[in-house]
Amino acid sequence: MRKSFFCTLSALVVSFLLSAQTPVPVGGGSYASYVPLTKSRTSEHDGCQAYQMEHRRLYLPDSLLSRLGNANGSKQGTLALPTNDWWTYGLVNEWTGKIWFYPGWVEAKDGELTVGYPTYWEPTGCEMKWDTPMTVNFTNTLTGKKTNFKESLVDAWSDFSMSFIMQDGDAWVRVTCMHGSPLVWIEANGITIQATNPDTTKYAVFEQGQQMTIALLTDGLDAEAIEPYAFRIPRKTRIDYHYDANSSSLSTTFHVDKQVIIGFLPHHYYETTFSFPLSAISYQTPRGQMIIAEGNEFTF
Repeated sequence: MRKSFFCTLSALVVSFLLSAQTPVPVGGGSYASYVPLTKSRTSEHDGCQAYQMEHRRLYLPDSLLSRLGNANGSKQGTLALPTNDWWTYGLVNEWTGKIWFYPGWVEAKDGELTVGYPTYWEPTGCEMKWDTPMTVNFTNTLTGKKTNFKESLVDAWSDFSMSFIMQDGDAWVRVTCMHGSPLVWIEANGITIQATNPDTTKYAVFEQGQQMTIALLTDGLDAEAIEPYAFRIPRKTRIDYHYDANSSSLSTTFHVDKQVIIGFLPHHYYETTFSFPLSAISYQTPRGQMIIAEGNEFTF
């Protein structure tokens, strides 16, 4: 009995040491290196998912992974990761899931790319739906075979744009999208891009070398009108704001590094003032009518 007691006590001490918290210093204070394991979700009980989130794989290229810090604070990173952005699913999963860029969505799955364009409401009025989406397939020009993509990796992002890549050896495809833009930009190296357009009244395809752009069309914005913007790929977007306490007013400015067409939702333009003209061109979205403007700086 005595021997059993000491074995149990030793096991408890080892368990405590293994799960002991390591304080992470921040200025004059600190925080715990992880949520207590007794409160973390496991296969046997519910709980906080923070520990699992901190230790799950991140789908980033090596160049970005090397810039991350670690959970115990022993390595300070130079890259911060958004944890609840419109594309975060693709950061922690093998494939992107549907990335809603408004007015459409794009998804990488099983080595293929799909672009969807919601244009009508389902009968209950709760969700917008789409007819047959556009599919994009890829062929490795070196092997002449379908590409052997195993996953998608988020490789760049800024305030309201992002891109992800899929790789097959030295060949790769990069897909870029921006909130409010009816365009999806596809760049390739060592890969041939093939798109199947299910409806030329809704989609347009533009090709230039190893680049392809897919456009979502609407009344007043046909293929001819959208073509000048087809290969203006946004690399950097930024949102700045200024609050004037005296007048209790807030101004927000959206910056893009190219001259683009971009849409804004009702919470942007309804009962606000803005420094640029909105066009008569619009798209339906689940969040209301998205009205198109042209430029590279937009202040509300």
